[in-house]
Amino acid sequence: MFCFLNTVIGGAAGCGKDKPPDPSPTPSSPAPATKVHSLQVNRHVTASLDEARADLILRDASAVLQVRDGPEDMVCPVELRRAGGVTTFTIGDGSVNSEADYKAILALPGQVKVVNQINWCGGFKANIIGCAPTPGSSLIVVRHALSEEGILWGHEFGHNKGLVHRVETTAMMHEAIGPDRRTINEAECRTFQE
Repeated sequence: MFCFLNTVIGGAAGCGKDKPPDPSPTPSSPAPATKVHSLQVNRHVTASLDEARADLILRDASAVLQVRDGPEDMVCPVELRRAGGVTTFTIGDGSVNSEADYKAILALPGQVKVVNQINWCGGFKANIIGCAPTPGSSLIVVRHALSEEGILWGHEFGHNKGLVHRVETTAMMHEAIGPDRRTINEAECRTFQE
């Protein structure tokens, strides 16, 4: 059964199963296939993150890319997905306090590393929530407000893909996080699709 709303000259509207809706116009070009990035998630043994929460964060990051959140945003057919189970590591104390800590954690297996604290990212800075090389193949994040974790993981993955910060206040690649920083432009979408 299909359901549609169709206003006819006589003003009738309804839901039916006898007459199919008019076919939609043929698009001028097919919609691009969704690019899937499978990411292994690895957490410090003292950092809290289970597989269900990792999946939720990756779904939220994908939604930031796939949903048009305003006139300056675009739909980008990219999905971030967990590869394998969430694994753990014991290197360090769960904090990134130096370049040595940063390099040691980046060198561990997996693309997403979850720690308790980041105080070094190119230099000492307290209370950083994410850090990633641009470009690179690994990112480090701390747990953050659930409503912003997908934005955070997507942002840091953007750095891994080679994206830099933008000044637009609604940009996902803005240097500061916020629940309304969800927009990407066409060039960023192409980069995420690589």
